[in-house]
Amino acid sequence: MASRKQRRRMPCRPGIYTIANTVNGKRYIGSAVNISDRVTLHKMSLRRGDHHSSKLQRAWAKYGEEAFVFEPLLECSRDNLLFYEQRAIDRFDAAVDGGYNVAKVAGAAGRGRKVSDETKAKISAAHKGKKRSPEFCAMRSAIMSGRSQPVSVRAKISATLMGRKKPQSVIDALKARVVTDEMRAQISKKLKGHSVSIESRERMRVSRMAWLSANGDQRG
Repeated sequence: MASRKQRRRMPCRPGIYTIANTVNGKRYIGSAVNISDRVTLHKMSLRRGDHHSSKLQRAWAKYGEEAFVFEPLLECSRDNLLFYEQRAIDRFDAAVDGGYNVAKVAGAAGRGRKVSDETKAKISAAHKGKKRSPEFCAMRSAIMSGRSQPVSVRAKISATLMGRKKPQSVIDALKARVVTDEMRAQISKKLKGHSVSIESRERMRVSRMAWLSANGDQRG
């Protein structure tokens, strides 16, 4: 359970917060216009046994209140609450096996409703091309510092990238690229003494085969 000192640190401003299980590392991610007030409501609901996240409520009953820590992750403007909440949910896998959020999409949490493809498209369009603010970069740096990506996350990234066809503009740029002797010397110097594991060689081979399959073998 959060100490009195931790409770005093909870800001009364808009931002993103987390409810972390110190036993298994799972988290609940939320956003609020007043983090302190929202966290207080979470505690009241969990103590009554009627929290909207049944996963979090069951964990609360199993591990006890003392196993949970309430912490602010980031302070931001009201307009950016859902933007940053979504990224925190994705980073911690808070809506899948790794956490206690009910919904995968920020803003739908606690209702259990399915978000339509149209709504997802609107959210995607709203964030496309949006420059990340210094506050988001600071949050990401704090979250990622000293952390390695879980195997499940690395597998998802690998599955997403595997076989993905490069844009024609990228292919044309690669074909037109001229590697000078100076560039080769620099590459050779950087790689000198660097051994590549069998696993890495196999990944590079599979990636190369996938690229050739998607773009055609140009070795002709």
